[in-house]
Amino acid sequence: MKKEGNYSKSWDYIKKIKNYIYFVIVLFLISIALGFIFPRILEEQIKKLIEDLAKQTEGMNFSQLFVFIFTNNLKTAFLGMVFGIIVLIPVFYCFFNGYVLGYVAKLVSDKQGFVVLLKILPHGVFEIPALFLSLSLGLKIGMFIFFGKKKKYLKESFENGFRIFVYVIIPLLLVAGVIEAGLIAVLS
Repeated sequence: MKKEGNYSKSWDYIKKIKNYIYFVIVLFLISIALGFIFPRILEEQIKKLIEDLAKQTEGMNFSQLFVFIFTNNLKTAFLGMVFGIIVLIPVFYCFFNGYVLGYVAKLVSDKQGFVVLLKILPHGVFEIPALFLSLSLGLKIGMFIFFGKKKKYLKESFENGFRIFVYVIIPLLLVAGVIEAGLIAVLS
């Protein structure tokens, strides 16, 4: 198959799953609001997560940070899509990631003001749509249990999901990784 054919098929399928994308976006926004308004609910788990990430990335140069960030985001996106077969996994990933973002936004804005959030926004422009797409694909895959021709539906959902993963999600995550690694290097 031609590269252009796969790329345009990816965008056609993205249009077909727009309701899943809308659902993921709404859930993400609700969870951001919950993390911002009620930051103490998962505070201990998030603090531990942030501490662990800080330890793992301590002393890394730009290239090492890029590889770490890219592979971490790639793994999260891939698992969110593939484990969509268990519908609750993409929902949990979406909620947790949104909640963490809301928590961090609250923490940072309380200490440094809302303006500092604009400094970290650029990497999210690419990373968050990649997350939305992977989780939407996961939800779409998980819907196979509600269809008569389950094997055919599942096969088509996985094929389209992997095509989008390769031609859309991975490039988005590559750009996000470069921006995030650069921001961390500059802000550190």
